[in-house]
Amino acid sequence: MIIKLMMVGDLHVSDRAPSTRTESYTEDILMKLHGISQMARVENVDAVIFVGDIFHSKRPQGTSHALVKKVMQAMKTMQRVIIVPGNHDYDKANPINIHKGPLGVVSMMENVTLIGLPDSVSTKVKGLKIAGFREEQELYQFPVAPIVVAHAAIFPTGSKPEVWEAWDAQEVSDSYATLQGGHPRLIWYGHIHEPHGVYQVKTHERHHDVKYEITFANLGAISRGSMFEPDYDRIPQVGVVTWDMDKVGTPEGSFEIRKFDIVSARPASEVFRLTEVNEKRQDEADTSAFIDALRVAELEVLSVEKMVSELRERSDVDEPVRERAVELIEAVT
Repeated sequence: MIIKLMMVGDLHVSDRAPSTRTESYTEDILMKLHGISQMARVENVDAVIFVGDIFHSKRPQGTSHALVKKVMQAMKTMQRVIIVPGNHDYDKANPINIHKGPLGVVSMMENVTLIGLPDSVSTKVKGLKIAGFREEQELYQFPVAPIVVAHAAIFPTGSKPEVWEAWDAQEVSDSYATLQGGHPRLIWYGHIHEPHGVYQVKTHERHHDVKYEITFANLGAISRGSMFEPDYDRIPQVGVVTWDMDKVGTPEGSFEIRKFDIVSARPASEVFRLTEVNEKRQDEADTSAFIDALRVAELEVLSVEKMVSELRERSDVDEPVRERAVELIEAVT
């Protein structure tokens, strides 16, 4: 039996556009969502799986009823929808309250299933088990299923940022060596907006005396709302996983992954305020350089007044950057 699944990254549907996007942001995201629905029909997929952050605001008052209705209209045309909630979709302190927010309303549709929650960890598509994982869970809580859909900060081996609370894919792979009942063949994750692509990780540990390999995949967010994304000119993509049920659990490949551009996505030049984006990026670079310069100088600071005086005397950094740093210092002291 062949099963086809379409994997979709973070949407971040919102009534308000991010500061770097034009006012058409909401309609742009909805247009991409309708495009995904059309692609799902053309590919005849059995389910469309979203990896979290459907909405940008988890609060009922933060998302209009009209917008929730539009999302539901787009998903209504999909044969089946499976969603693992993201950190923007629910209160991490009490995930069961998700049913009171915008995503909870969407989950009331007959064709929508939420997974990765305490009361609904997994589901099945034609007998194929698919489990969900939320970002605040511990590493040892990763579920065992042929496919795990995670909204979590996972990075390819060796690329995990030091400042993030994140996992190296090798850590995730090795964690399954301590679990009974096997390991996933595929972990598809969201939360990280930058595409990581598709890559394989072999465990360092031994599992039932056999080393295994897990495929990880992240094609990036559907939204391109953040100025911190390294390539905001990229074309958003979805993935289609074709799974051969007759080969589940066998060492030979039991699935293939194809990537599809979302052709309804408009060019960055039409949806981004590029002047503001470039200015903010330059400000960020100037501030980082300024902080590095301070570290090198090893200034002796005896008081707030002394610090401000030293900052204002720095001629190697532009005056607007110096004054902004002074504002920040005075705001927290």
